Amino acid sequence: MDPTSENLNQIKKRISEIMADVAKEQEELDAIVLFIDRIERQNQDQMSQSASSAKRRRRKAAAKTVEEEREDYERRRAEKQDIIGRLWQKIHDLQEQEKQLLNN
Repeated sequence: MDPTSENLNQIKKRISEIMADVAKEQEELDAIVLFIDRIERQNQDQMSQSASSAKRRRRKAAAKTVEEEREDYERRRAEKQDIIGRLWQKIHDLQEQEKQLLNN
């Protein structure tokens, strides 16, 4: 196999791997977004009181408020979106390399 053909195969394999990573990250992002939506639809006071009293009963650290929990998940959502964006950029870069190899 000539070097160009080998390079093309490696690039195509890497693109496939990154696409699988994108799908996994997107699934996780979707789950986070659903959780955030669920938090916003529920009665926040009731959730906060239930969580706090359960934590006190177990004598653990104070429970996060619903707002803190939502902010944590919003941060996670933003991180996942950044990761997905970087993965798409990698795919684009590899596709450009693939084009260059095909044009040589």
